[in-house]
Amino acid sequence: MMKVHLVSGTLGGDGTLQVRVAAGQPDIHFEGSLESHGFLTRDRIDNERFLAWKGLAVKQINFTPRRLSVGSVRFTEPYAKLLVHKNRTTNVQEILTPDGLHPNRGPDATAARQAKEEEEGDSGERAGAPTHMAAAAPVYPVRVGKLELVGGSADFGDLSLILPFAARVEKLNGSVSGLSSDSLTRAEVALDGQIAPSGTAQVRGQINPLADHPFVDLNVIFHGINMPVLTPYCGQFMGREVDKGKMSLDLTYQLQGKHLVGQNKVVLDQFELGKKVESPEATHLPVGSRSRSSRMETARSTSTCRWKATSTTRASGWAR
Repeated sequence: MMKVHLVSGTLGGDGTLQVRVAAGQPDIHFEGSLESHGFLTRDRIDNERFLAWKGLAVKQINFTPRRLSVGSVRFTEPYAKLLVHKNRTTNVQEILTPDGLHPNRGPDATAARQAKEEEEGDSGERAGAPTHMAAAAPVYPVRVGKLELVGGSADFGDLSLILPFAARVEKLNGSVSGLSSDSLTRAEVALDGQIAPSGTAQVRGQINPLADHPFVDLNVIFHGINMPVLTPYCGQFMGREVDKGKMSLDLTYQLQGKHLVGQNKVVLDQFELGKKVESPEATHLPVGSRSRSSRMETARSTSTCRWKATSTTRASGWAR
């Protein structure tokens, strides 16, 4: 069982359902719409809000066992929480991993598993073991004209960075247009939001998560984040409070084969560290009693992430 608890929510629909039996096989056809209101879930780890929305409207549904097409999906005041832990696992991995199983524990586990798979593959080839490639199941045709977010919000935090931070994204609006399981199509992503108490968030790019070979090319920008609100995280991991400054993040992600390649750029403006904070988790950074920087820009770094896919979920997640 997944570590999530459904607290509330309604589900309703309006449409025409036809069921026919031909040659002993049922033929189902549904045309109509679905809606949901007051949906709320909490994780069973910390009992915190995980995924919610005030309203969900799915219109122009045309479903058969052979295909699914949806005209539009509209989320009103949706909410989601995403936290990247220090070991680079996420709360989503923890919550969606069934009881008794453990999510990937970080890059070392990924590398070890990959090395083992390669070693087993090499040994099989040396032994002359026959290999049989199972035919891939055809992708179920799915098309969604437009997915729209209105008045959304999200709590996002990343404790794996050298400057750990958390941000509340509010007034998140935008759309994902042209979702399809056709591998040649690309859905356009355009999302904009505001960071509390100051700053902006922007997501632009193209994706195709429904295709047999998923595609991702996204640019995520956080601009003008007020750094004093990060004091709890900087105090814990840097051993210093933050007196002033603003931070901007420019993140780019591209999916190459089964690997997600990410580039990140961090800019600190008018950055000033304050008094020392005792923390056993603090890193040994080259900072003095009061460190100042009118503008500091990190070198662009590249990281490669492992994309894990299964035949049932297509894209079950990734880990650095």
